[in-house]
Amino acid sequence: MLHYYRNSAFLPSIIFVLFFIGMPFLSISQFQMNGSASQTSCNCYQLTPDITWQAGSVWNVNLIDLNQPFDFNFEMFLGCDDGGADGMVFALQSVGVGVGTNGNGMGLGGVSPSFGVFFDTFQNVTPDNDPFADHVSINSNGNVNHDGGPNDLAGPVVLPNIEDCNWHDLQVVWDPATTTFQVYMDGALYITYVGDIINTIFGGNPNVYWGFTSATGGLDNHHNFCTKLEADFIPSSPIGCPGDVISFADTSESFGVITNWDWDFGDGNTATGANVSHTFNNLGTFDVTLTITDGLGCTDSYVVPVTIGTPPMSVSATPQDLCVGESAQLLVQPGVPSTYTYSWSPAGTLNQTTITDPVASPSSSTTYYVSITDVNSGCTGTDSIEVNVYEIPEASIFLTANFVCAPFDMNFENNSTNATTFYWDFGNGSTATVNDLSTQVSVMDQNTVVTLIASNNDVCFDTTQAEIFILDCGCTDPLAVNYNPSATTDDGTCQYPIPTVVAPNVFTPNGDQSNDFYELDVMHAESVNLIIVNRWGNVMYEATGTNPKWDGTDLSGAEANEGTYFYKYLVTGSEGDIIEGHGFLELMR
Repeated sequence: MLHYYRNSAFLPSIIFVLFFIGMPFLSISQFQMNGSASQTSCNCYQLTPDITWQAGSVWNVNLIDLNQPFDFNFEMFLGCDDGGADGMVFALQSVGVGVGTNGNGMGLGGVSPSFGVFFDTFQNVTPDNDPFADHVSINSNGNVNHDGGPNDLAGPVVLPNIEDCNWHDLQVVWDPATTTFQVYMDGALYITYVGDIINTIFGGNPNVYWGFTSATGGLDNHHNFCTKLEADFIPSSPIGCPGDVISFADTSESFGVITNWDWDFGDGNTATGANVSHTFNNLGTFDVTLTITDGLGCTDSYVVPVTIGTPPMSVSATPQDLCVGESAQLLVQPGVPSTYTYSWSPAGTLNQTTITDPVASPSSSTTYYVSITDVNSGCTGTDSIEVNVYEIPEASIFLTANFVCAPFDMNFENNSTNATTFYWDFGNGSTATVNDLSTQVSVMDQNTVVTLIASNNDVCFDTTQAEIFILDCGCTDPLAVNYNPSATTDDGTCQYPIPTVVAPNVFTPNGDQSNDFYELDVMHAESVNLIIVNRWGNVMYEATGTNPKWDGTDLSGAEANEGTYFYKYLVTGSEGDIIEGHGFLELMR
């Protein structure tokens, strides 16, 4: 693919040249922004937004003298679209601070005389002979063609993907003594040019402007840069005891001169200077902050927490809740045996007392203490953890019967011990959770197994079960109207009919074996009482039974005379029903 080109460069807005010879840059600097360039923060600039056909440049308005060495540090950002374009240039030029162009020249195309480090993110095979990958090259006079000609000074050198949405460190170093120009990216040396830049490129004029340019064509990306300003420092130790003196060494990086180092130790105390020391007298963790300021008044801050007092530690027990007879694994962190020593107590229930992870086997709830001493600082910290020990419960169910008729309201008595919570499962789809020994009632209608889980603080558990058998119950008396021949257990539900009585009015006790006795025709009777008296009221017969009958004799055994007699009966049924009756009968021989 080729870039889209426009022949017109943007016009310089103001060309303002302030000559200051003898130093690589001034501590109080100014920048001229052109085209699409804008300032995004105190020390950061956007050359192009991610919009097509944009061009921008930012020039430091202070001339630098190439007879003097420089070591410039920047951060650059080349967008997030790996298929974007075009790239950006760190440039030296003596034309002025309003120059810049668009397209594949990346804002420096055609600017002469100039010396540029081109970070090219798009392949222009024609006319530039670009490699496929992102690459860096050094070219002069705004000519980015890699043709081996006089303007093709070094490279191209293939780079990793730099359109990766990340900021990249850029360092450019010029040594006039050796006429060596070096380019580092993210700490690695990528490209070097050795040559007399002053005479061969700038015609003997050592005074040049430095800056950045960028452009987009038919494709685009964000292009940004910042002059390096990164606060950083290293404490002599991130931990200490009260009264310790801790020193802080500045390791900040800056494009220009750092004019101020302002320290805040997080405990109400402050200091100034590149390298400082401070005595912390209070316990705690303090955020130590270094804020640096450069010649432009830009600032950056860096924070490191410093812990004063006991070594940072935490104690755990696994598990923390035990049943009698169980053990817990204790652990203190951090565990750094080469720097810390340990002391655990009470020792009686520990397998060891001077390691990070002893095993505790307490018989009752116990609080374990551990002391950590830092052999370097001498600081000692103490922490503790309680291991809770619970009795093992014993689950117990008492039943008045295991064999019952259905449906049966079964009472389940809870005789458990050493438990705080009880989980019932009655095996019939019904459950209950209670915190006392209350008797539970549930309807049993099928063979089932009832389960009781006794819990002590939901740590220790015991389980018991009771089996319930449902009998084949019903009426087992064949005389009952609801007799159930398949029932094996009488459930007391038998029902009987009301008795019936038919009393005859004549009988012939003559020994002919026909109608020789007077008896009632009774059905469904449990007992019958029959009394016979003569006309004078004398009792001739009295008997009680299931079927009493008179043979026609008196109480002495003598044959009664023919004639009329009076009868009276009392019949009792199976359910206690009573039927009474009386009447006359004729005795004939």
